[in-house]
Amino acid sequence: MSLKSGKIVFIKELVQSLNDWEGESVRVTGLLVTYDVHTNLATIQHNDYTLTIDTSLLGVFSHRINGLFQFVGELSNQNPQQPQKTRNISEYLLLARVVRNMEGLDLQLYEKAIAIRKKFEKDRKGLGF
Repeated sequence: MSLKSGKIVFIKELVQSLNDWEGESVRVTGLLVTYDVHTNLATIQHNDYTLTIDTSLLGVFSHRINGLFQFVGELSNQNPQQPQKTRNISEYLLLARVVRNMEGLDLQLYEKAIAIRKKFEKDRKGLGF
């Protein structure tokens, strides 16, 4: 099994098209809202969207509530019997395999840079590259 690099996405993008991201390797950034070392579950938030993170593969990591973190992992549905069109983000977990402290990152500038990168990738793909 080979691991794919995590595609940079924002939680909002996951919410808008959950079915497209299920099972995919993604990289999400947000403020750490909660972290329970006993259940290995954390919650991050970005622009009023939240995502639950399964940190069981990470072990206990140095954290600070309201600190900025980036997680890389695979998005999985915890309720696969639910019809696809009625699913919501609360039924999904990101099974994280990497965590990075992103303190000091200018999040607004990061968002702008990612938007430019995505536009470039879309334009390049349109040209056949």
